Amino acid sequence: MARMISSGVVLIVLGCLAAVVGVWAGFNETRTLSCDITNPCPTATYYQIVLLAPLAPLSFVLIGGGVLLTLMGTVFTAVGHSKRTTFQEHVLFVARGDAQA
Repeated sequence: MARMISSGVVLIVLGCLAAVVGVWAGFNETRTLSCDITNPCPTATYYQIVLLAPLAPLSFVLIGGGVLLTLMGTVFTAVGHSKRTTFQEHVLFVARGDAQA
């Protein structure tokens, strides 16, 4: 029960982190267009943070995976909390002597 809740919290944190990195990598790319009479408008790609440059093509996958991990973590946390609450109610029910033998 406690492991399920803690696993859910870890998944939520990792999912949020992956989604933020994906958004950041997606907005990291800048393209400039310089037109001249002799050149047919070449584009140059620049990155504000060079370390995120390899992640730019994967930004959509990072965002989607992050959202999916966050949703899975939310489900794990909710189910673990529900099991823990139900188990504690059952223990209190038996401890009070309300259960039949």
